[in-house]
Amino acid sequence: MRDVIVVGGGPGGLYASRCLARKGFSVLVVEEHGTAGQPVHCTGILALEAFQEFALPDEAVLNELKTACFYSPSGQKISYATTGVEAVVVDRHRFDQGLCESAQKEGVELWLGNKVTNISIAATHVEIQRFDETSPLRARACILAAGASYGLQRQMGLGLPAVHLNSAQAEMPAAPLEDVELHFGAAVAPQGFAWVVPVRRGAQSHARVGLMCEGNAALYFERFIERVREPWRLQTDGGIPPRPRILPLAPIRKTYSDRLLVVGDAAGLVKPTTGGGIYYSILSAAIAAEVLSEALLKDQLCEKALREYERQWRSRMGSEFRAQLTLRLLAQRLTDPEIEEVFELARTDGLMPLIRKTATFNHHYEVITALLKYPAVRKILFRRLLS
Repeated sequence: MRDVIVVGGGPGGLYASRCLARKGFSVLVVEEHGTAGQPVHCTGILALEAFQEFALPDEAVLNELKTACFYSPSGQKISYATTGVEAVVVDRHRFDQGLCESAQKEGVELWLGNKVTNISIAATHVEIQRFDETSPLRARACILAAGASYGLQRQMGLGLPAVHLNSAQAEMPAAPLEDVELHFGAAVAPQGFAWVVPVRRGAQSHARVGLMCEGNAALYFERFIERVREPWRLQTDGGIPPRPRILPLAPIRKTYSDRLLVVGDAAGLVKPTTGGGIYYSILSAAIAAEVLSEALLKDQLCEKALREYERQWRSRMGSEFRAQLTLRLLAQRLTDPEIEEVFELARTDGLMPLIRKTATFNHHYEVITALLKYPAVRKILFRRLLS
């Protein structure tokens, strides 16, 4: 019997498995799809600092990002440029493959094309049932890292993300542009926003085009493509078909149980402001691996002992989640005219210097707190809340 089975071969699952194997535990990763890093759901934007913090595969970096352009419903444009490189775009397939290779070098087993249909907790072990397989897999403990799919969490009584939006994204050949674009408004992406992210693959220029919204993401995606097709010279016929999915924006009710921890998107640990999930997946995986390794050594794998994982991630990330979710719930109520007011403030009222002083790519607590204390912004947000 193995020490740990990790369900899901994305960044969180692979990173946790690498950490545990490095400590001498026997680890098996069970991945539903036939290739690590496929299919690609996210924009693949990651803070540069994360590569040093977690020793991530930098060979997967495609290009750097320095400037973001924000567009209001009426087309007002605000540009935000960093003084240095804070974020990069990665090839998710190569990124996940790099994590996979580093995990396997530590001794991790990887089984691809194995869909887990049930996780059951016994007194001395965990049993993992796979599709079309009669014999269960057994391990002392399990990490659930299967992304934004919540059937197993529902089965185990762990709850579902309390807040979510729908999303769709595709990558396609495009003009060689440098800046990220973010578009707001009810006609573009109600309660969310749409994006165009430049991607360079050697000499070829591509764009990842997508959105997060309330309602039919596929329909809003098609409309948005028509909006940006000409300026970006999008070649939609040669692109990847859009992939709709649920985007969690709040944690599930409980991220631990007897012999089980839940990390990353599977736990709803995603930035509520942007929907970005790679950094929090890896950070939560690192915390989970540390807590679980101690529990395995002590053979204390009960729920009470593993509660320490949730205590630690809430200590590290809880204030960020609360601040980001507060802003998300306030901002998604804004009407188009109120969004225009916010843009006008940013253009004329000295708001941008405040944002430049307090904003970082991974950590939004400081800038959100500053914005909520800014009288003109607070007036707009709370006027909508009270209405």
